[in-house]
Amino acid sequence: MKILLPLLVLFLLMLHLFPHCSTQSPDRELIHSTCMHTPNYDLCISTMRSNPMTSITDVRGMAHVIVRVALLRATETLNHIKMLLDETKSPELQRRLHNCLKLYTAIATELLPEAIEGLATGNNKFAYQGAIDTASLTDSCNKMFKDASCDSPISNRNQAVHDLSVIVASVVNILLTS
Repeated sequence: MKILLPLLVLFLLMLHLFPHCSTQSPDRELIHSTCMHTPNYDLCISTMRSNPMTSITDVRGMAHVIVRVALLRATETLNHIKMLLDETKSPELQRRLHNCLKLYTAIATELLPEAIEGLATGNNKFAYQGAIDTASLTDSCNKMFKDASCDSPISNRNQAVHDLSVIVASVVNILLTS
C-alpha cells in the first residue's frame, strides 16, 4: 500500500507534465465529437485523418479541410467526365455525361469555391448553401442515369462528392447553431 501512493502521485504528475502523451488529443476529440454530428462518421473521420494539416483547432478548421477535399474530388470528377466524353461513342452516354459536365463545372468552379470563401469570411450561411447545392447537383447528375440503358461510369465519384458535401453542410451547421 505504501508503494502504490507514490506511484499514483508519480503517474498523475506525469500526466500533468506530459499531456500530449494522453491517448485522446484535443484534435482527436474535436474531430470525433464533430464527426458524430455528420451523417457519415467514418468518411468524416477518414477525411480528417488523411489531412496533411497537423493541427485542427476548431470546427471552422475542420469545415475548411473537408470542403477542400470535396473540391478536390469534384475537380477530379469533372476531369474524369471530360475524359469519358472524349472516349465514348454512345450518343446517349455522351448526352448524360455532358449534362453532368455542366453540373460539375458549377460545383467545381462556383459552389465549392464560394463555400470556401464563405468559411474564410465568416459567412457560414453562404458556405452551408454552397454545400447543400453541391449535394443537390450531385443528386441531379446521378438521376440522369436512373432510367438509362447505360450505367453511370461516375457513380462512385459522384457519391463521394455528394457525401463529402453533406458532411461539409453538417459541420457548417454546427457553426450556424453554436
